[in-house]
Amino acid sequence: MNKNKLYKFSLEIKQLLNNQNTSEAERKIKEADLTQEELDFLFMCLHSDGYDPKTDRFLLFESDNSAFLQLVNLVQSRIKDKK
Repeated sequence: MNKNKLYKFSLEIKQLLNNQNTSEAERKIKEADLTQEELDFLFMCLHSDGYDPKTDRFLLFESDNSAFLQLVNLVQSRIKDKK
């Protein structure tokens, strides 16, 4: 999957996590059957809030989004445990 598709996929996962739907997010990630490199990129998109597909760079912002990041970390740990 190319980075642009992965970025769009991360937006879909982010929406699921924002709606507290972690099991559906996990299911979609597992079904995507991503390589470790793709998974790393996906979780970087989820951890940072500013990937720019045009420049292929991440912009990091300081913000208190700890509840969302806890969900991201939970899903990430569950995905890594299963592989």
